[in-house]
Amino acid sequence: MKKNIRSLLLSLTVILFVTQCSKKGDAIVEAKIGSYKFTTYTIDTFRFRVVINNVNVGDSLLSPVGLLNTNVSFFDTVGTLKIYNAETNALYIDTVIKLKIGFSTISIVQLAAGEQPFIVPIPNDAPPAAGNYKVRFQYSMPANNTVPFFDSIQCIIKLNGVVDPVDTIILHPYELSSFYEAALGTNFKMELRNPENNDVIDNNTNNLNSTGFTEFNTASMYGTGVGGVAFNYTLQRIY
Repeated sequence: MKKNIRSLLLSLTVILFVTQCSKKGDAIVEAKIGSYKFTTYTIDTFRFRVVINNVNVGDSLLSPVGLLNTNVSFFDTVGTLKIYNAETNALYIDTVIKLKIGFSTISIVQLAAGEQPFIVPIPNDAPPAAGNYKVRFQYSMPANNTVPFFDSIQCIIKLNGVVDPVDTIILHPYELSSFYEAALGTNFKMELRNPENNDVIDNNTNNLNSTGFTEFNTASMYGTGVGGVAFNYTLQRIY
C-alpha cells in the first residue's frame, strides 16, 4: 500500500515538473509594427478618420490633398480598415488590408465631385527593374474649373533629352495610360494636344519624375527605393 502511495506521489511530482517546464518554455509572441502612410487626392473637401482593427489612428486626414503617418501594432497579418467622414461619421470605406512590417502607402481618392472616396488598388503590373521607376498617367477632371475638360486629349510622352516620343496615346476622361518605365533620375515630359484639331493644349517644358509631377490633372506612379521595390502607389494633385 505504502509502495503504491509512493508511486502515485512520484507520478504526480513528475507531471507537475513537466507541466511547469512546459509553461516556462512557452514562446512569447511579440506584436509586430508596420508604418503606414495615408494620402488623399479628392475633388471635394473632407476630413477623414482612419480606424485600423477598431483602433482610431487619426481623425485629421484632410483633403483635397493630405497626409497621415501612423505606426500600427499587429499580431495577425490580416486587419480591417475603415475610413469615416470625421465631421458626419459617414462610413466611406470598410475593407480588409494586409498588415506587414515596413513601410506601406494607402491612397484615398475621389476623381469626380460627389463621388464616393475609394482606395486606389495596387497596380496589376510587374514591378520595375532595380533602379527604375514606373509611371502611368490619368486624364481626370481638372481641380481648377477654368481649365477645359476635353472629351479626349492626345498625349505625346517623351523622355527628357530624347527627340523621339516614348508613346503617343489618346486618353478619354478618367482613362489611365499603360505603365512606362525609366531609370530613377530620368525625367518624363509630355505634350498635350486636342485630337480633333491637333491644337496644342499644353507644351510642357517641366520634367516629370518620381519626385514630382506638373502640368497634368493627375499622375500616378510607383517605383523603387533604397533596398528594393517600393509599391508606393499615389495620386498627386498638381493644381
